[in-house]
Amino acid sequence: MSALKDLEDEELLTDVGDHEEPDSGEEIAPLPPRQERALEAVLSAPTLKEAARAAGIGETTLWRYMREPAFKRRLREAQQHHFTQTAIRVQRNADDAITVLHEIMTNGTASDSARIAAARFFFDNSVRMGEIEKLKADMEELQELYRSQREQEEIEARSKEKEEE
Repeated sequence: MSALKDLEDEELLTDVGDHEEPDSGEEIAPLPPRQERALEAVLSAPTLKEAARAAGIGETTLWRYMREPAFKRRLREAQQHHFTQTAIRVQRNADDAITVLHEIMTNGTASDSARIAAARFFFDNSVRMGEIEKLKADMEELQELYRSQREQEEIEARSKEKEEE
C-alpha cells in the first residue's frame, strides 16, 4: 500500500497526538497527477535525486514542486501521518521490548556488552522520564500561574470599568 494511500484511507488506530494545523478556511485543491507521483516518490525514495527519477521528472522540477505551498502541505501531512503511525507501532511494542531488554540485562549468560546496553537503556530512559515529569510539573505550574494572572487582570479590568462608570 502506498504512503499516500495510507494517508487517505487508513484511520489512526488509536488517538495518539493527532494534531492538525488550524483550519485556515481555505480548501487545498488536489495535486495534479504528476505532482501526486512526485509526492509518492519523495515519500518512498531515499534521495530527492532518486525520487525525481522514480517520478519521471527532473530534479529541478521536483525542487520547484517542493516550494509550492500545496505540495509542501501534502508532504508535511504525509510525513506527520507516517510519524504518528510509527509512534503508534512503537507504543504497541514497547512492553515486549522492555521485557526482552530486562531478560537480557538479568541474564547471566548474556554477553557483558549486551547486559550493559540493556542496563544503559533502562538507566537513560528512567532519567529521561524523570526529566519529562519535571517538565510536565513545571508546565502545569506555569499554566496555573498564567490562569491566575489572567483572572487577576480580568478582575482589575472590571473594577476599572466600574470606577469609570
